[in-house]
Amino acid sequence: MKQYGLQNPFRLSAQATRQLGSSYTDLTVYGETPWITLERMLKAVDFKPGEHFVELGAGTGRNLLWVAYYMQSPATGFELVPDFVSRFQELLTSSRLPESSQPMQLQQQNWFEADFDALAGDVFLLVGTCYDDHHRQKASDCLQQLKPGQRVITVSYALPSQDFVLLSSFTAPFSWGKGTVYVHERRAL
Repeated sequence: MKQYGLQNPFRLSAQATRQLGSSYTDLTVYGETPWITLERMLKAVDFKPGEHFVELGAGTGRNLLWVAYYMQSPATGFELVPDFVSRFQELLTSSRLPESSQPMQLQQQNWFEADFDALAGDVFLLVGTCYDDHHRQKASDCLQQLKPGQRVITVSYALPSQDFVLLSSFTAPFSWGKGTVYVHERRAL
């Protein structure tokens, strides 16, 4: 986080929202998931080392680092804010971090446009707390592309689709306060 200096992630997110336009207002809101909360989420989906973690709206990419180093698992993220992606790449190339044995990448892309068939994720995290009704429905529609057995963790709302089984829910701390976490699994077709 030192690389952000006076341009903290919250400020960069607000700048990106202004640059991208009002249709992205609820997609670029920045908040952080504490690693203790992330660990609890992954335990709730019985995440195993080596499984592929995908974060849909990954912000600074800090969760990708944690999953790759601590959980020894590949991690992919999608993010709209260009500064988050470029600074993440800079961190990976110029830091003194030991090389992770697991691949990690942060793509500058709206995750709604991701090719889920090509993405071999096991567990997907979506913290769409600020999504409006339109984007919440779009998120649910996109996630229906997942294959049976793939798991999805959402924060603040459960997926409204019958294509997912709600496995559990619990309250956990986030940078903005407490939120409800929902753990889903894609039903067999």
